[in-house]
Amino acid sequence: MTRLCAIGYGVRALTRNRESSAAQTLLGAGMELVEGSMEDAPFLQQAMRGIHGVVSIQTAEGYPGTPPGYGPQDEIRLGTNVAEAAARAGVSHFVYLSVGGAERKTGIRNWDSKWIIEERIRALSLPATILRPVSFMENFTGTRLGIQTGKLATVLRPDTREQLIALRDVAVFVGLAFDQPERFMNVALEIAGDALTGPEVVAALSRASGRDIRYEHVGLDTFAPALDAPASDHARTESFMNAVRWFNDEGYRADIPALRAIHPELMTFERWLARHGLAKFEALFPSTP
Repeated sequence: MTRLCAIGYGVRALTRNRESSAAQTLLGAGMELVEGSMEDAPFLQQAMRGIHGVVSIQTAEGYPGTPPGYGPQDEIRLGTNVAEAAARAGVSHFVYLSVGGAERKTGIRNWDSKWIIEERIRALSLPATILRPVSFMENFTGTRLGIQTGKLATVLRPDTREQLIALRDVAVFVGLAFDQPERFMNVALEIAGDALTGPEVVAALSRASGRDIRYEHVGLDTFAPALDAPASDHARTESFMNAVRWFNDEGYRADIPALRAIHPELMTFERWLARHGLAKFEALFPSTP
């Protein structure tokens, strides 16, 4: 949301701890901080008093920072709390960050939870924009994909083309939604900036970094031991299997040329690497003396 500050919007940001380094970064960017929780519905309504627009996003199951036992029902509860508070506060423009394909009954728990939140937003008749980002380019700068070992091991087929978007471009679309309500109000839009296969991703990473990053396709039986979920969590395991099938057989459907007409600076993966991602990618690897 720092981009909203940069283009002139006054921003009030919700934080669980205003003394945290992340909160201090927001404060330094010019935001007003309010300390509280999305669990507290009356607090949310009070915090939204006098606010024109709200940007709502909840952490999905399995992501860093989620408490033990956090799951889709928690995400749904928090997302519903925010939407209902916005409706009661009379917010004029509600922007919800969902996920690409949420409307297609994927059977993926992290997707289905966002669809339920979308449905609640519509039921409340909130004046809303729903943005559905695809996979983040920043995923390739974290340790979860194992690229720090020098290879990208994935259950996606080598010919599966995965759509990607930079977080900076997600922020641009949030700003555009507020800047151009006549175009974005009561619209659900899937957003992406590029579409690459696994081999194309590692080729781009190798070119940009000068490192030899390898692509490896692995079967589900090989990948299964690396799952975060315990073997007894059948629902989460089934959701993972559904995700693999969905990515390989259906996948995201953002209209990238149309999106680039709206946002001409929409970044490709190579452009994002050159401008922003390479330093983060290089941080995965130990420095050599």
